Order: sequence, then C-alpha cells, then structure tokens
Amino acid sequence: MRTLAFCLCALCLLVAVRARAEWTGSEETVDGVLTVHNPSTPAQGELKLKLKPLFSLGGESEDPNQLFGMVQQILVDDEHNSYVLDQQLQEIKVFDAKGEYLRTIGRKGEGPGEFNNPNAFFFLPQDRIGVSQMMPGRIAVLDEQGQGLDDFPIPGDTGFTFVMQVESTGDRVVMKEMTSSLGKGDAHTTIRLLGLDSQGEQLVVYGEQSKPLEMSGGRVRLNVSDIGLAREWTIGPEGLVYLTNGFTGYRIEVYGLDGKLERVIEREYEPLPYSKKEIARRRKIAKEQESSGLSVDVKTPDNKPDIQGLFVRPSGELWVRTSRSVGEDGSLGSFDVFDAEGHFQYLVWPQLEYVDREDGFVVTEDRFYRIKELNGALKAWAAGFGGGIRIAVGGEEEDEDEGEPEPLEIQAFELPLHLSRVRQ
Repeated sequence: MRTLAFCLCALCLLVAVRARAEWTGSEETVDGVLTVHNPSTPAQGELKLKLKPLFSLGGESEDPNQLFGMVQQILVDDEHNSYVLDQQLQEIKVFDAKGEYLRTIGRKGEGPGEFNNPNAFFFLPQDRIGVSQMMPGRIAVLDEQGQGLDDFPIPGDTGFTFVMQVESTGDRVVMKEMTSSLGKGDAHTTIRLLGLDSQGEQLVVYGEQSKPLEMSGGRVRLNVSDIGLAREWTIGPEGLVYLTNGFTGYRIEVYGLDGKLERVIEREYEPLPYSKKEIARRRKIAKEQESSGLSVDVKTPDNKPDIQGLFVRPSGELWVRTSRSVGEDGSLGSFDVFDAEGHFQYLVWPQLEYVDREDGFVVTEDRFYRIKELNGALKAWAAGFGGGIRIAVGGEEEDEDEGEPEPLEIQAFELPLHLSRVRQ
C-alpha cells in the first residue's frame, strides 16, 4: 500500500508538470539576431500573486527617521538593506531587512558626497554609491557610510550634458545622457545610451540619436515621437541591456556586453488610444504653458506608449508594464512576464491595495515596494518650483486642489524569485 501510494503521488506530480502549457510562439534568427515572436496571450495564463508584507515605513509613524519628502528610487543591496533616495530631502536613508533604520548618507551641496536634486543612484564595486543629478550633469560618489569620494566621470564635454538615468550591475554601468547645444536661431540635442566600466571609462554605445529642434517666430516645436531612443530601458543581472525605442510597437531589444543586439522580443499587442478626457487635459496644460510665456509646441502620439516599464529579475524573468496594465478600477493591475528566453509565460496580477493615480511602485530583486501617496509628494515637491511643473502618477492628473497631501508611506512586500514555483 505504501508503494502504491508513493507511485500515485509520483504520477500526480508528473501529470502536474506535464500540465504546464507549452509556449506557442515562434523564433527566427536573421543576421545573428534572434527574434522571439510571442502571441497575445501568455502560455501559463493569468496569475494572481499574493505578496507577503515585510514592513512599512513612514505614513503616520512619529519616528523622524521615517519622514520622507519625495522618494525617487529604492535599491536593495546583497544584505537586503533598503536604500531610499529622497529627491526633496536630498539624502539617502538606509533600512535593514526588517525595516529598522540604520543611517542617512548624503546631503545637499556641491562638495564631495553632496548633490542637488538627485534623480537616480546606483551601486559601484568597493562599497561605493553613485548619485546622479540631472542639471547640471554630475555624479557624486560616496562610500556606504556616506564619506564623499571623487566624482564619477560623465562622458561628453560639449555643450550641456544632462544625466537622465543610470543603472548598474557588478562592474558595468549604463547611462542615458542628453547633450544640448544652442546656435544662432537653432538648437540641437543628442541622446546616447552608454556602457561604462566602474571607473567611468566608456566601453560601448548602445544607441545614439540626434535631433535639431525646430525654432521659428520665438517658438520651439518638439515632436515627442522623434526622441524615443531607449525611452524605457533597464540592465539585467548579467549585464544585458533591455530597451524599447519609440512609443508604438511591442518590441524589446536585448544587447550584450559588447553593445551588439542579441535578441528581439515581440508580442502581439493592440495599442491603446488616449481618451478624450486625457487629450483635453493635454491641451489645457499646453495652453497654460503658453500663457506663462513658455512657447513650446509639443506634438504627442495619438496612442499611449505600448511599453511603459521594464524590470528584470535575478532569475532572468522580464516584467513589462504596458499601456493596458492598470486595472479597470484604478488598481495596480498586471505585468507581462517573460522567461529568460523571452517567452511570454504569465500575466501577473500582484494582490495588494493600490490606487493608481495616487501611489507608485518599485520592483527590485526580491521586493515589491508600494509608495503610498506618491502623487501628493510629487505635487508638493513641484510646488517648490513655483507650481510650474505638472506631474502625475498613473498618467492622469487631478486638476482640483486636494488640500494637504497625506504623509508618504513605503510598504515592502516579498516577491518570489521564480513564478514557476508559485502555487496557483
């Protein structure tokens, strides 16, 4: 009887393994580049993913170490410590794996270990941390205790160079920069995505795009669709770079360490047009900018960007945020999840309380962070610039004055490293 029971259990396990649906897409290789064609539906269907709460920071806490202004980015180190970059307070707070406060590093300024209005940060070998500021372009470097070190060099010294985004893994750093130059009656911008070593030496160029700005009659004309190089991008654990160009088309390019295109991931996808309400709001903002003396004509596409976020997990899973990701009720919604081979396997719905037009989120190695009341923090931060910056979370902005924003709260959840091992 024991032998029979064991055989039955083994048979059930075998059936369960075989029950895993097979991927039905196709692949082709042209000129050494593999293109993965995915259908519109995931091979394993939809997955409602329950997330385990770990800790909460900020909100109604009276701990002064849990006071946040505007959280710009969160990273996790090898010891599962959370590093929280606060753009408004211009500092980085560090919390351990249980959410206990450890220290604060960095401060406002222009000296070693100081920065102004930071827009990103990244880890470097030898326990160093790089913190970038967009304007003027600069990357300050600190050790893990906050001691200032020599700045990280920024390639390009012609005109004005702005650091738009920086990410790293191991000893590889990837930077998106924009260089602008002004002439007599014209302007020119060049955007580059670069691969650097940990000392700032340029290794490869993943892409470069130059665009003259149309200027006539004191007005600048800008077509957003024309400046789509690496509009969304990220770096994976092996140093591979994942990026999408432009606004339309579900196409993700994967580049190797040598800067060469290795793989293209595509998925059948129907673009989502902007609603009439969103179009009216964009026109209203443009009119307000015109009345404020900012003479810029901005032409935007008719459809929302198909791809709105890329996140690569340590397992090689690629999580993709799309124009259709937000739930119909304004909840967090879903992510397209591809395996390491680029096969569309799951449509994942993380199960947690979330309000799309109020909150933000961060996906890291084994963590999912909900940044509650991020939109209110963004508006409060923008107010510090005289109200001239219009910002929203979730793509839609509320025009009404909602009063004093609620204190920002960070909620941390455990994220499984392998979705294939999650029981449904």
